[in-house]
Amino acid sequence: MHYRVSCIRGSKRVIPIGKHASAFRAVGPCFGTILDASTPRLEGQGSTTVETIIAVCSWDIIRKCPGRSILFHWRLDGLSQYDAGIKKQSRTCSGVWQVCFADILKCTQAAKLPSFPYDNPFRGHPGVMSPYYVFLLPEDDRPYGLLLPSVVSSMPWTSDFEIDHHSRTVKIKPDNCGKDIGNSCTLALSSLVTRAIDEGTFAILHRQHSELYPIVGANYPVAIERFARSLFGIIARGAHLTVYTPTEAGLKIWVPRRSAHLFTYPNCLDTTVAGGVTAGEGPFECIVREAAEEASLSENLVRDAAHSCGVLSYISMRDYGGDDENGSISPDLIYVYDLEVTPGVILKPGDDEVGEFYLWDVDEVRRGLARGEFKANSAVVMIDFLMRHGAITPDTEKDYAEISARMHRRLPFPTGPG
Repeated sequence: MHYRVSCIRGSKRVIPIGKHASAFRAVGPCFGTILDASTPRLEGQGSTTVETIIAVCSWDIIRKCPGRSILFHWRLDGLSQYDAGIKKQSRTCSGVWQVCFADILKCTQAAKLPSFPYDNPFRGHPGVMSPYYVFLLPEDDRPYGLLLPSVVSSMPWTSDFEIDHHSRTVKIKPDNCGKDIGNSCTLALSSLVTRAIDEGTFAILHRQHSELYPIVGANYPVAIERFARSLFGIIARGAHLTVYTPTEAGLKIWVPRRSAHLFTYPNCLDTTVAGGVTAGEGPFECIVREAAEEASLSENLVRDAAHSCGVLSYISMRDYGGDDENGSISPDLIYVYDLEVTPGVILKPGDDEVGEFYLWDVDEVRRGLARGEFKANSAVVMIDFLMRHGAITPDTEKDYAEISARMHRRLPFPTGPG
């Protein structure tokens, strides 16, 4: 069976040719770009076989492609060969293109793995990283973020910021700096974000303020609003707690479904308890707070029994929001915790952010991952949990080392004072 790649309104669409033509569909602006980057034969008009496409869909496609990931969902439908179904994941469940290889990568299908290239972003890379502007703080030459040229162009800058288009840098230079540089920078960022909200400049801000996130690694305390952080490509810190129960039938995991009214990832599956670590807050205190709010877990239980299991680090590239925001990078540090509870502990929603809880065995969780139902970063956290608890092993997953490395990459920004 062959498929022809054609260009329709600036995006690539695969048109099936052959016996099972009606079974194959693909639409999306990233599709042609991804395949073009991996297989020059697919540029513009061309054709390839199902077997060739499957060969292309390896970890190389994530590692080499300078841009977004893509959702590849392969399945067997009782045909004599693979029925390849390539489709765009619902924005309500992912907000990004995800990589999914059913029957090939087993339970790793739905993870939003890092789509930002591994090259040094400050060395420059034609067509990929060199267009970004570097975000700098006063009295510090270390980079703290990367901004898209479209964001730099659209941002309603105030006099507190110096934009150098030659060196491609954006630096905070507060008019009234004084002795407290951190507070002056926070106020400068706050004034800028308020102006952007009032003018409706960026869809990702959706005309409202959000809690303050710290700028990780800064030599002095400085913060920026949560929704604005991704516009600057600044590191975000999250804390995730996976609650599980050992049973005679095997491990069971408490999995919540997010409420339908949430602005991000409505109706998606999530980590048991998760939240962003706000300015002045530590990861564990975030877990204690969120556990009570989201899962009705007592503070004493969490403080006594939850334990730290490390940190995940990765960079993804966003493709939702307004056109100006598409391609913004999102570096993340996710602090992971486990909490083992007895069968008598029943989790219940403590606020309106959680619709309901399920108590699922490992196979049910795998199926949820395969369907792409998990919130993107929660899928990564769940894969990490399954690896740590032996549900994914080097003997059963050929890409075990690559998956682990992708969840623990070195970020190109400071993670501590220096």
